[in-house]
Amino acid sequence: KMSSVVIEAAQKSTDLSAKWVHDSLTKLSSVTAAKTEPADYAKSVTDFMTASAESAAEHMAAFADVAKRVQTET
Repeated sequence: KMSSVVIEAAQKSTDLSAKWVHDSLTKLSSVTAAKTEPADYAKSVTDFMTASAESAAEHMAAFADVAKRVQTET
């Protein structure tokens, strides 16, 4: 039973990591796009950092849920 719990947790963690990277790269595409005004670059970086911070909080909560589930099942 322990090995199935650990394997399931590893799969969920891997899925969460892949989703986090995918979300980050999607948001990063707006930063790398050419802008007409210099101030637009600063705004896009600020927007990216804000979105990244929110995403980090969400993903860390999801990782915590996986850890809690492992803790309760073992």
